[in-house]
Amino acid sequence: MNEEYNIEVHPDWDHDIPEMKTLILGNFPPHKKRWDYEFFYPNKQNNFWKVLAVINGKPLKEMSGLPAIEERKNIMKNIKTGVMNIARRIKRKGHSARDTDIEIIEYNDVLNVIHKHPELETIIIAGYSAKNSTAIKFIEYLNSQNIEYEPPVKIKAGEKFIISIGRKKIKCVIVNSTSTAFPIKLDDLVSQFKPYIKPE
Repeated sequence: MNEEYNIEVHPDWDHDIPEMKTLILGNFPPHKKRWDYEFFYPNKQNNFWKVLAVINGKPLKEMSGLPAIEERKNIMKNIKTGVMNIARRIKRKGHSARDTDIEIIEYNDVLNVIHKHPELETIIIAGYSAKNSTAIKFIEYLNSQNIEYEPPVKIKAGEKFIISIGRKKIKCVIVNSTSTAFPIKLDDLVSQFKPYIKPE
Protein backbone atom coordinates (compact mmCIF):
# COMPACT_ATOMS: atom_id res chain seq x y z
CA MET A 1 0.00 0.00 0.00
CA ASN A 2 1.46 3.37 -1.06
CA GLU A 3 1.26 6.13 1.53
CA GLU A 4 0.82 9.71 0.41
CA TYR A 5 3.37 12.43 1.05
CA ASN A 6 2.00 15.38 3.01
CA ILE A 7 3.41 18.89 3.39
CA GLU A 8 4.19 19.95 6.97
CA VAL A 9 5.46 23.26 8.34
CA HIS A 10 7.60 23.33 11.46
CA PRO A 11 5.72 24.53 14.58
CA ASP A 12 6.74 27.88 16.05
CA TRP A 13 8.87 26.45 18.83
CA ASP A 14 11.80 28.86 18.53
CA HIS A 15 13.15 29.66 21.96
CA ASP A 16 16.07 32.02 22.35
CA ILE A 17 18.27 31.94 25.43
CA PRO A 18 20.40 34.81 26.79
CA GLU A 19 23.74 33.09 26.21
CA MET A 20 24.12 30.29 23.68
CA LYS A 21 27.53 28.61 23.66
CA THR A 22 26.27 25.51 21.84
CA LEU A 23 23.53 24.95 19.24
CA ILE A 24 22.10 21.47 18.68
CA LEU A 25 20.60 20.82 15.26
CA GLY A 26 18.02 18.14 14.62
CA ASN A 27 15.98 17.41 11.52
CA PHE A 28 12.18 17.78 12.00
CA PRO A 29 9.65 16.72 14.67
CA PRO A 30 7.85 13.39 14.38
CA HIS A 31 4.23 13.39 13.25
CA LYS A 32 1.95 15.23 15.68
CA LYS A 33 0.28 12.02 16.82
CA ARG A 34 3.59 11.10 18.52
CA TRP A 35 3.88 14.32 20.54
CA ASP A 36 3.70 14.34 24.35
CA TYR A 37 4.26 18.12 24.50
CA GLU A 38 4.63 20.89 21.91
CA PHE A 39 8.36 21.55 21.86
CA PHE A 40 11.52 20.19 20.32
CA TYR A 41 11.96 16.41 20.54
CA PRO A 42 8.33 16.05 21.69
CA ASN A 43 8.24 12.26 22.04
CA LYS A 44 9.13 11.25 25.61
CA GLN A 45 10.59 7.98 24.31
CA ASN A 46 13.36 9.89 22.53
CA ASN A 47 16.58 10.14 24.54
CA PHE A 48 17.37 13.74 23.58
CA TRP A 49 16.13 15.51 26.72
CA LYS A 50 17.36 12.65 28.91
CA VAL A 51 20.87 13.31 27.58
CA LEU A 52 20.64 17.05 28.27
CA ALA A 53 19.14 16.40 31.72
CA VAL A 54 22.16 14.28 32.64
CA ILE A 55 24.49 17.06 31.48
CA ASN A 56 22.39 19.55 33.46
CA GLY A 57 22.80 17.37 36.56
CA LYS A 58 19.09 16.84 37.27
CA PRO A 59 16.82 14.02 36.07
CA LEU A 60 13.75 14.90 34.04
CA LYS A 61 10.54 15.21 36.07
CA GLU A 62 7.92 16.35 33.58
CA MET A 63 6.92 14.26 30.57
CA SER A 64 3.86 16.01 29.15
CA GLY A 65 2.15 19.35 28.63
CA LEU A 66 3.30 22.84 29.60
CA PRO A 67 5.36 21.71 32.64
CA ALA A 68 7.51 19.56 30.32
CA ILE A 69 8.08 22.53 28.00
CA GLU A 70 9.12 24.84 30.85
CA GLU A 71 11.46 22.21 32.28
CA ARG A 72 13.17 21.81 28.90
CA LYS A 73 13.49 25.57 28.39
CA ASN A 74 15.17 25.82 31.80
CA ILE A 75 17.61 23.06 30.84
CA MET A 76 18.54 24.98 27.69
CA LYS A 77 19.17 28.14 29.70
CA ASN A 78 21.14 26.33 32.41
CA ILE A 79 23.51 24.59 30.00
CA LYS A 80 23.67 27.53 27.55
CA THR A 81 22.54 25.33 24.69
CA GLY A 82 20.03 26.18 21.97
CA VAL A 83 17.94 23.66 20.05
CA MET A 84 16.82 24.01 16.45
CA ASN A 85 15.72 21.83 13.56
CA ILE A 86 17.24 22.20 10.10
CA ALA A 87 13.93 21.86 8.22
CA ARG A 88 11.15 24.44 8.05
CA ARG A 89 8.92 22.70 5.47
CA ILE A 90 8.95 19.04 4.56
CA LYS A 91 7.12 16.34 2.64
CA ARG A 92 6.45 13.35 4.90
CA LYS A 93 5.43 9.87 3.86
CA GLY A 94 2.35 9.05 5.90
CA HIS A 95 3.07 9.38 9.63
CA SER A 96 6.65 8.11 9.42
CA ALA A 97 9.33 9.55 11.72
CA ARG A 98 12.22 8.11 9.69
CA ASP A 99 14.57 10.54 7.94
CA THR A 100 14.30 8.35 4.83
CA ASP A 101 10.59 9.21 4.62
CA ILE A 102 11.08 12.96 5.01
CA GLU A 103 12.07 15.32 2.21
CA ILE A 104 13.13 18.85 3.15
CA ILE A 105 11.68 21.47 0.83
CA GLU A 106 12.63 24.58 2.86
CA TYR A 107 15.35 25.16 5.45
CA ASN A 108 15.08 27.04 8.71
CA ASP A 109 17.26 30.15 8.99
CA VAL A 110 20.16 28.68 10.94
CA LEU A 111 22.43 31.49 9.77
CA ASN A 112 20.22 34.08 11.47
CA VAL A 113 20.60 32.28 14.82
CA ILE A 114 24.37 32.18 14.36
CA HIS A 115 24.44 35.93 13.67
CA LYS A 116 22.31 36.62 16.76
CA HIS A 117 24.77 34.78 19.01
CA PRO A 118 28.37 35.92 18.57
CA GLU A 119 29.22 33.85 21.68
CA LEU A 120 28.29 30.62 19.85
CA GLU A 121 31.24 28.21 19.80
CA THR A 122 29.92 24.81 18.73
CA ILE A 123 27.15 23.28 16.63
CA ILE A 124 26.20 19.68 17.46
CA ILE A 125 24.59 17.87 14.52
CA ALA A 126 22.40 14.99 15.68
CA GLY A 127 21.93 12.21 13.13
CA TYR A 128 23.99 11.21 10.12
CA SER A 129 23.15 7.76 8.76
CA ALA A 130 20.16 8.36 6.42
CA LYS A 131 20.31 10.16 3.07
CA ASN A 132 18.08 12.91 4.53
CA SER A 133 19.88 13.01 7.88
CA THR A 134 20.62 16.23 9.75
CA ALA A 135 24.34 16.04 8.95
CA ILE A 136 23.86 15.63 5.21
CA LYS A 137 21.16 18.30 5.06
CA PHE A 138 23.22 20.75 7.13
CA ILE A 139 26.06 20.46 4.63
CA GLU A 140 23.55 21.07 1.82
CA TYR A 141 22.34 24.14 3.76
CA LEU A 142 25.91 25.44 4.07
CA ASN A 143 26.35 25.10 0.32
CA SER A 144 23.03 26.85 -0.38
CA GLN A 145 24.11 29.81 1.78
CA ASN A 146 27.66 29.93 0.38
CA ILE A 147 29.05 29.40 3.88
CA GLU A 148 32.71 28.40 3.87
CA TYR A 149 33.56 25.16 5.64
CA GLU A 150 36.20 22.50 5.83
CA PRO A 151 34.36 19.32 4.72
CA PRO A 152 34.31 16.45 7.21
CA VAL A 153 36.50 13.54 6.14
CA LYS A 154 33.56 11.19 6.65
CA ILE A 155 29.95 11.59 7.76
CA LYS A 156 30.05 9.65 11.02
CA ALA A 157 29.66 10.09 14.78
CA GLY A 158 32.58 12.01 16.29
CA GLU A 159 33.59 13.69 13.04
CA LYS A 160 34.39 17.40 13.39
CA PHE A 161 34.68 20.25 10.92
CA ILE A 162 34.83 24.05 10.95
CA ILE A 163 32.52 26.60 9.36
CA SER A 164 33.60 30.20 8.73
CA ILE A 165 31.21 33.12 8.84
CA GLY A 166 33.10 36.34 8.32
CA ARG A 167 35.96 36.22 10.78
CA LYS A 168 34.16 33.84 13.09
CA LYS A 169 34.90 30.13 13.09
CA ILE A 170 32.48 27.64 14.64
CA LYS A 171 33.29 24.04 15.43
CA CYS A 172 30.74 21.49 14.20
CA VAL A 173 30.57 17.92 15.49
CA ILE A 174 28.41 15.03 14.28
CA VAL A 175 26.79 12.77 16.89
CA ASN A 176 24.36 9.88 16.81
CA SER A 177 20.63 10.42 16.65
CA THR A 178 18.94 10.19 20.05
CA SER A 179 16.01 8.25 18.61
CA THR A 180 15.32 4.93 20.32
CA ALA A 181 15.20 3.41 16.84
CA PHE A 182 18.99 3.33 17.14
CA PRO A 183 20.41 0.84 19.70
CA ILE A 184 22.70 3.28 21.53
CA LYS A 185 22.87 3.41 25.31
CA LEU A 186 22.06 6.65 27.12
CA ASP A 187 25.56 6.79 28.66
CA ASP A 188 27.13 6.52 25.22
CA LEU A 189 24.99 9.37 23.91
CA VAL A 190 25.91 11.52 26.91
CA SER A 191 29.60 10.87 26.22
CA GLN A 192 29.12 12.11 22.64
CA PHE A 193 27.27 15.32 23.59
CA LYS A 194 28.87 16.32 26.89
CA PRO A 195 32.34 17.44 25.71
CA TYR A 196 30.73 20.12 23.55
CA ILE A 197 28.30 21.52 26.11
CA LYS A 198 30.12 23.71 28.60
CA PRO A 199 27.79 25.86 30.71
CA GLU A 200 30.60 27.61 32.61
